[in-house]
Amino acid sequence: MIWVLLAGVAALFWYAFYVQIISGEPFGTRPAPDALLVIIWFFTGIALPYAAYKSELVLEIDHTRFAYRFIPFHINRQEYPISAITNIEKVKIRPVLNFGGYGIRYSFKGKGYIQGGSKGIKVSFRSGRPVFFSTNHPDEFVEAFKRIKKERF
Repeated sequence: MIWVLLAGVAALFWYAFYVQIISGEPFGTRPAPDALLVIIWFFTGIALPYAAYKSELVLEIDHTRFAYRFIPFHINRQEYPISAITNIEKVKIRPVLNFGGYGIRYSFKGKGYIQGGSKGIKVSFRSGRPVFFSTNHPDEFVEAFKRIKKERF
């Protein structure tokens, strides 16, 4: 569904770019200046679809840390020591209902890194509100966390 919306917006700006820049005809009743149209076209017709296509949520857990990176939004990996985490549990995520969409989202439940799908994990930290991550492998993270906690503490 999100791809249909994204493709529709991108197609509209590709069409506007073609009509006004390539054909030389004004697009709409109050056409934007050419420079502004090119900027908007670049971001909505090229950059946004590319970022959405290349977006990736990378989650890692080992004996010392829990790390994540939401590409292309995070330049560096975000890391937390295992001792800072109180629990990791499997949750069902409904992106639109729980978080209002996809991406890096905030809700009353906590912060969410929502890539897609309905599976996810809830990571509870000692210092504050939980953080939700969508993942196709929630059981693996829960089991890994339990195994690490059992071995370390």
